Amino acid sequence: MVGAVRTLHRAARPLGGLIAGTVVAAILAGCNGPENRLVKEEKVYDADSFLSRNLHPTVHFPSGLTLNFPGYVVGIEKISRSIIGPDPAVVNKYLIEHAANADDEDDLQNLRGKLFREPKAMTVTQILRYASIGAKSPQPDGTPVTSSLPGRIDACFLYSIYEKRGDLKPEATGPAPSRPCPAVNGKAINVTEKGNPLDVPAPVHAWEHGLKALDRLADYAKADIAESAKTDRPYTHLLVFAMGWNTDQFEALRNFNSIANEFARAVEGCPVPNDNYCKAAHKIRPLVIVLTWPSLWDWSNLLAVGGFDALAKLASFPIKASDAREVGFGPANYLINKALAKIVTDDDLKRDLKAKDVELKVVGVGHSFGARLLAQSARSARYLTPNQRTAGPGGLDIFFALQGAFEIDRLFDGDGRRHSCITPTRQLAAGFNRVVLTASKGDGAVNLAFFGTYAGQHDGYLASSKEAAYCELFAQGIMDENGACLDKAGNRQTCAALAPAPEKGRPRVLYLDASDSIKYNTHRTGGGSHSDIYRENVGRVLANLLNSSDKLANCEGKDVTFSAFCQGR
Repeated sequence: MVGAVRTLHRAARPLGGLIAGTVVAAILAGCNGPENRLVKEEKVYDADSFLSRNLHPTVHFPSGLTLNFPGYVVGIEKISRSIIGPDPAVVNKYLIEHAANADDEDDLQNLRGKLFREPKAMTVTQILRYASIGAKSPQPDGTPVTSSLPGRIDACFLYSIYEKRGDLKPEATGPAPSRPCPAVNGKAINVTEKGNPLDVPAPVHAWEHGLKALDRLADYAKADIAESAKTDRPYTHLLVFAMGWNTDQFEALRNFNSIANEFARAVEGCPVPNDNYCKAAHKIRPLVIVLTWPSLWDWSNLLAVGGFDALAKLASFPIKASDAREVGFGPANYLINKALAKIVTDDDLKRDLKAKDVELKVVGVGHSFGARLLAQSARSARYLTPNQRTAGPGGLDIFFALQGAFEIDRLFDGDGRRHSCITPTRQLAAGFNRVVLTASKGDGAVNLAFFGTYAGQHDGYLASSKEAAYCELFAQGIMDENGACLDKAGNRQTCAALAPAPEKGRPRVLYLDASDSIKYNTHRTGGGSHSDIYRENVGRVLANLLNSSDKLANCEGKDVTFSAFCQGR
């Protein structure tokens, strides 16, 4: 009997926790007190709840939740279509209505359907710029700034839907506005003037205005790169990060900082003075743009209070998989294939960078559903209307999918059912150049995807070499425990050599078995080793990929003390 009571008590805990949490939340919600500074504008977009604010905390703490290096943060949120649109006429200005072939048509109509049939739509809600304040500020005009905190990172807003300032008169009083970035020419922006970055048009235009704000980001990024081209350390890459499932903006920024700093340590950690490979690596300098999006289901936190966390995550899997594709189809597509492509194809900038022996590349690094998001964006240039497309292929020069939560078939065009090694019909989809995937036996999260073969699954790695549908499309390799790339025989290679750019008759996708490297559970995460991507080994592989050299130089030989790029066995 006592055992039965204990069993009943344990079973009742989740429900009791849920009820208690709900009661406490209700009591707290009923307390009178000062309102949040931005509550008026948040309510306009129905984004004033505790859960909603976790998707835009940078708006409240722009100097606290920062990148710890120069770069940009693009915040994307899911807001009711009845508030922000978009209606079909607006969407048709940016995204085509019909595709040229049956496969694309099915994909396109599925994605467009999300914009018109679902109650909410993904839109850009904020863009922040983070700049170093030191001896030489990277402001577009290069204005020298002396800071009382050397190395300080300063935040400013390029765009925010949560502060409408243009309706104020210069002498009007009210809450202090978030600080807008100076204009590209370095001049101050008057927040009381119409058209300033914090003067967002009527909410019904927010979806479209969010896309246009990405053009503003590109203007600033272009100015950053042009300024760097005057120095001996020009920017070499535009590096776009996207995090995955169940990651709010707080956690996303922590994760971005982790990966970027481990990457920087790898680039800087080349102590072999005569190693040409390390010299080339040290020249890598990416301008970082990070995307945050609502990958955490609204109900997840509430259900977690009641002990139903696993159930909430399982229920949210298909919802967030679909949301990732919508972000890739809309805002991320526009960013990568229109806004950033315009920078890469600018003739004056190409000339100035060529003088420094630099060819600017666009790189996408995504984890889990973030990789799904970037995979969709890379191949979605075909869905932009002709007047939105930029001359050139667009897409990603390098796509690095860390434990990708997407079907590996999404990388290719063609009919896999009719594919054979003799008469191949598949090809790498337009929008991808060099693709690198990781898979691990310890990843339990992607194994939830029983309805497809996901990139992060070890079964996907095995299928890439065994199933006829994938023959000659992949090159298999190993990511060892130190973050080094090895061929299937275990010989040390550069990642660049193992992942050649597309060429007829050669593999185009490098698939790394990372079971020896991505193998631990990361604090405050589930899914086995799904999130074990924030250590130095991943930084080394990323730095290795961005270095186009395919030679190990002085890294060969048993007597060499191996550096970050000279790991071997």
